[in-house]
Amino acid sequence: MNETLTLALACVAGTGLGAVFFAVFGGQFAGGASYKQPALWFFGSLLLRMGITLAGFYVVSNHHWERLLLCLLGFVVARPVVGWLTRPSEARPGTGGQSCALVPDEMIFWRHGALKLNGTIVFTWDLMFVLAVGSKLITRKLPRT
Repeated sequence: MNETLTLALACVAGTGLGAVFFAVFGGQFAGGASYKQPALWFFGSLLLRMGITLAGFYVVSNHHWERLLLCLLGFVVARPVVGWLTRPSEARPGTGGQSCALVPDEMIFWRHGALKLNGTIVFTWDLMFVLAVGSKLITRKLPRT
């Protein structure tokens, strides 16, 4: 297959993985308080979504760092797209003003003067750390070329 087409498909696959990852999170975030054991559901969903994402990265990359990089780029691009698609519904007629907040900016973990560490920053860096460690563990036995 043409290399340009392969790289484009890797980016599209990354966007699809990201869309599924963040859309499921957004839907769960909106209704999570109604679960009997929300922490268990959130953690189980996180493990499942991360497992699917890492497996998708592994399959798409097929031992090519260029494909992995474009897949990751597509994944990152999917985040604001999903956020835009799940924007507050007061902009949509007939929704009754119900909104889904996808970003936990109001959760402040640490503050020092004008600097603050909110939930978005903490969750994003946690996700990046887990993806990096998972990628390293998955690829540790791959032959170096």
